[in-house]
Amino acid sequence: MLEPDALAIVKTSEFFASLRIVNSPLKWDNLKPILAKGAGLQLQAWQVRKSQLSLQAMMGGFKGAPADQPEIIVKGGSPVWQFNQDPKWGVREYVPGPFKV
Repeated sequence: MLEPDALAIVKTSEFFASLRIVNSPLKWDNLKPILAKGAGLQLQAWQVRKSQLSLQAMMGGFKGAPADQPEIIVKGGSPVWQFNQDPKWGVREYVPGPFKV
């Protein structure tokens, strides 16, 4: 899981709260302990993978287009196992709104 994935969870919860599907949106402080439970396992899986993607490649993202499909753009970010080393992990690109909660 990269930072944009975690951001998508937070923003989706804000959207659901604005529609009153959930009582309140998920906050970063609530999400980080949940993500921490799987961070070590994700790091271990990355370390044993034979075709290991570099951290720089993860940060840079991916852009490409198969011959028969439209272009695919995957935004890069720091992996979840690094959030203890970076206090701004996940929140550096967070923008409040536009949902009224």
